[in-house]
Amino acid sequence: HPLVRNKQRSFLRSVANHRQSLAVLDIPLLFETGGERNCDAVAVVTAPKFLQKIRVMGRGDMTETKFRGIIKRQMQDQEKRDRADFIIPSGLGKRISFQSIQKIIRIVLTLPGSHRSPER
Repeated sequence: HPLVRNKQRSFLRSVANHRQSLAVLDIPLLFETGGERNCDAVAVVTAPKFLQKIRVMGRGDMTETKFRGIIKRQMQDQEKRDRADFIIPSGLGKRISFQSIQKIIRIVLTLPGSHRSPER
């Protein structure tokens, strides 16, 4: 969506202007829209399907029909994991997820040739 892309570019320009070392974007359907081409690295947060359903169905506005529609539009979890640079497991507890994120940050900050232009 153009408005979302404009906000993303503005955010990335701000990060660059403030000389931040890292920017994190939370983008649903990243692979489905080809957005990974604009990223230095991609981390996928994953959980077992049954846990995803429990979490999503816990939202007040979610229905079984909506949930099935969302799943249908998304790439299969295994394919996202195969395409990702990093995987963050979210079904093993917050501590494990947090440790994974910390490790990813340490690695990403050492990647050569990162910091793509926010104009891309």
